Amino acid sequence: MAKDSESGPLPALAGVMTAASPQLYTYIFLMRHGETDANAKGIVQGAGLDPPLNEQGREQARLLGEALAVEPIDFDLVVSSTLARARETADIIADSLSRAACGPSPERLYLPELSEMRYGELEGKSLKEMFPILKRLSQDWAAGKTATKCPGGGESPAAVLDRALPALSDLATKAKPLNVLVVAHSRLNKILLSHLRKDGMARMHRVGQANASTSLLAFNHSTGHFEVAFIDANLSAHL
Repeated sequence: MAKDSESGPLPALAGVMTAASPQLYTYIFLMRHGETDANAKGIVQGAGLDPPLNEQGREQARLLGEALAVEPIDFDLVVSSTLARARETADIIADSLSRAACGPSPERLYLPELSEMRYGELEGKSLKEMFPILKRLSQDWAAGKTATKCPGGGESPAAVLDRALPALSDLATKAKPLNVLVVAHSRLNKILLSHLRKDGMARMHRVGQANASTSLLAFNHSTGHFEVAFIDANLSAHL
């Protein structure tokens, strides 16, 4: 089972990606976007708040791109949600990969299905102010009540999974095996990762998702299932 988080760069990546035939797996690097001012100030973002990266976030994305560029990995596709913070992170990384390869940027794709959970009336408010509501939501979700929605027109974890997992599966089941880089969001990634590693969404609170962190998924074309290799790694820690 994958760990909740990893402290080092690219943990066991070479072994993970060469242990089996390259024709058997599609590898998906699932990343969280870089920091925004809302992140730094403890503001609930969700899908309804669309700030750009701040300078720290752009530096995080740059370092992440540089860390990936020195690895012997050819990315066929760079994907992000349609929200500005994910798009900008993915664009910075794609530029780094292009410069390192002295060629064109990988193909880019923007998927609204990978946007962050809609937090409804919580969006734009401080985490401190919303703590009582967030605590009740977290308790419900940890008790397995993952159909509980955020108040004021928000989504539930179950609804997020219903839109995000088909999109991720579609990326993985392309005609040829690919190396795909996906930039998405904290809660969405927690939901996907907890589901895919068979813990269940009730344990998604145990899944780390720092800004600009990376998790590695391997889609086995023989079994038709995802395998979680590692979660929440800091790939740029060695730079």
